[in-house]
Amino acid sequence: MKNILISILRDKNSPRDKFQEAAHKLSFILATEVSNYLPTKQINIETPMSTTQGVKLPQEIMIVIILRSAIAMLKPFLTYYPQASIGVIGLKRNEFTAKPEQYYCNLPPITPQQSIILIDPMLATGGSASFAIDLILKAGAQESQIFYSGIIGSKEGTQYLKEKYPKIKQIIAQIDPVLNDKKYIIPGLGDFGDRYFGTE
Repeated sequence: MKNILISILRDKNSPRDKFQEAAHKLSFILATEVSNYLPTKQINIETPMSTTQGVKLPQEIMIVIILRSAIAMLKPFLTYYPQASIGVIGLKRNEFTAKPEQYYCNLPPITPQQSIILIDPMLATGGSASFAIDLILKAGAQESQIFYSGIIGSKEGTQYLKEKYPKIKQIIAQIDPVLNDKKYIIPGLGDFGDRYFGTE
């Protein structure tokens, strides 16, 4: 199913409503995959027939979005983590340097017990994700608390994050092989935000 949804996102002829629908469905899948790596707590359950053991997720979860594209992934993630607090980081790519520039940051208080899920659809050079991770770490988080999830990442960007933050788990739907000379992911899907919000 992930390959089918990614194919819809890649296709330049996909209308905006189909692009949005595929982005939401893929985000649901990623949200469930993230849960496989979150710490869980064992609990006792009474079934209609007997007593058994089950598991539940910790209550302290924070979701951090990078504006604006990650807005598309937020609602699906909140479906699975409805009690999560939400942090917002605004970064804009400098088209000349390809480096991120911060224009907004609002993070809730961070506790040692929290699992922090950083979401952003595209991971190209890793610059924006790295910038956001550094802000989260400066706010008091540890690397081991942070999980990154995205729709498409480049091999270069994912390797960069792995080397810089070895304790952060990356949950990404598809890894693409290269970046072009403008640092866009190839084959990629174009500008996610423009296609999702209709600002092409």
